[in-house]
Amino acid sequence: MSDSPTPISADSQVARIFEWRRGFNTIHLIDLGLKSGLFRALAESPDSTAEAVAEKLSLHPPYVKTWLWTAHGLALVDADDAGRFRLAPYMDQILASPTHPRYLGGYVQLGTEVAADDFERCVEAFRTGEVSPFQGRGDRFARLIVRNLPGSSDVIALDIHCGVGRTTAELLARLGPAARVLAIEPDDTLIEMAKTRMRPEWKNRVYLKPGNFDDVAGMADDSYNLVVA
Repeated sequence: MSDSPTPISADSQVARIFEWRRGFNTIHLIDLGLKSGLFRALAESPDSTAEAVAEKLSLHPPYVKTWLWTAHGLALVDADDAGRFRLAPYMDQILASPTHPRYLGGYVQLGTEVAADDFERCVEAFRTGEVSPFQGRGDRFARLIVRNLPGSSDVIALDIHCGVGRTTAELLARLGPAARVLAIEPDDTLIEMAKTRMRPEWKNRVYLKPGNFDDVAGMADDSYNLVVA
């Protein structure tokens, strides 16, 4: 019995590239299912036909059918011989329940909506040496982080390392008019920049102060029902 590694061949290297490309396609198929409501529709109405799902969402039936069978091939969706579809086990939590601890829809879309732009900018950055800090990612990134939060007026939120206040502003805009946010940031310059992003009507709802992760232990107690880091 030999312990020598499997020899690398041109075919095995080609297969590796195809597998990586398959992952790219899968992530974008999931993104399409999230944006079109397909995962949510299957969670609400399991054992539906492609036609029923398309009618529920006012989508084009042939495209929905193709998406469903492709998702079935990727083990995201189960199907029976009669062409009725349901989410594969636990996919309701992972891809159809934004408030569930196991939900990964936002993680997928960080790839399709944010990382894709990052890699596009890398082409020029490799020529110029340009850097793009975390806080330079823009409002789109902040909206993606908080857009699945349910609107509520009784939320008291803690925004840790708020930077220039993009996420803080999105929280205030997304949550109800009585929601309050404490935002902490160790860099005084960024705190001052964050203050300029706050609308006048938020004056009594937002508190910006210097702070670091070391300070969180005394802050993240029962008085906060939402923490963003």
